[in-house]
Amino acid sequence: MGTKQLPGSGDFPSPNDGEQFHNAQPHFLPENVLCFFRVVRVFRGSKELFRLKTTWRRWLTVVAFATAMAWVESAVVYYLRTHIDRIDPYQPHPLPVIGGLGPVELVREFATLVMLFTVGALAARTWRARFGYMLLAFGAWDILYYVFLKLMCDWPHSLLDWDILFLLPLPWWGPVLAPVLISTLMILWGTMATQFEHISPASTPRWKAWMLCTSGAIIALYTFMTDAIHARDGGVPVLRELLPTTFNWPLFGLGLALMSVPVWRSYFELRSKSENVFAEAQTP
Repeated sequence: MGTKQLPGSGDFPSPNDGEQFHNAQPHFLPENVLCFFRVVRVFRGSKELFRLKTTWRRWLTVVAFATAMAWVESAVVYYLRTHIDRIDPYQPHPLPVIGGLGPVELVREFATLVMLFTVGALAARTWRARFGYMLLAFGAWDILYYVFLKLMCDWPHSLLDWDILFLLPLPWWGPVLAPVLISTLMILWGTMATQFEHISPASTPRWKAWMLCTSGAIIALYTFMTDAIHARDGGVPVLRELLPTTFNWPLFGLGLALMSVPVWRSYFELRSKSENVFAEAQTP
């Protein structure tokens, strides 16, 4: 007496077929689902998935530290500006004499940078990843500083409000949007550099991209300090009273474009690597 077979059951191997069943392809699944399982197969048996989880935990830790530092920075600036009645710094006498607090503030700014760069150096083992975490910490800190300052004192009113960005070596002036754009690039490159270190290098040497980036950074710094550079011969009293009236957006845009070169380069490297992985996953 023959065994009754369900319609269509001949399309599937029997569990007794051993290796044939193990290697069978479930053709009833959509192709994108099959591709997902093949990607998992590519990474299975390696340390890749574990490494990715670890680096993302480090990323979150660095961002958490930068967030806390941003709140501290915002609170300190809020205290100082309230003390000198300069919540909005763009007004006459933007940097009034406040006793011995001037030198203390300069050291505090430098110490803040040391703290941000130190946590980046401690978060990774390779110099590329360390630098990436440094930029990530700085970028997150800078953007969240303005977010928290807005929550504390309702300033800035817009991204085009003028701000004193830094005091070393000369006062930096610029619209809030300018440092936010630079910090966004820092976060993007820092994330790609720290989370995707396995990317194979492209044919173009990296130093060319970083030469362009450095040139862009110099241009951006010049746009921030243009007025201070021109007024530096007048000494500290003139710099304290300095109020810029225009910002050179075209020149800053050029600098920003040059600074974005490493970001775009890393993006295309990442896309190329991803295409290779999925191409391997498409192979049965």
